[in-house]
Amino acid sequence: MTTVRDQAPSALCLPKRKREALPRLQIIALNDYATELDELIQSIQPNAGEQSGRPA
Repeated sequence: MTTVRDQAPSALCLPKRKREALPRLQIIALNDYATELDELIQSIQPNAGEQSGRPA
């Protein structure tokens, strides 16, 4: 899932001339998508502190 998240803003890393060719709404959608994926990734990753206290 992190790979998908890393690919979401790849269009935003384009050189300025190519990035300006993207529609403004597409740029906004890509930013929103990356933010949504960040939140999802955080919600499914276990907290490191909780795991360290569990017996094996």
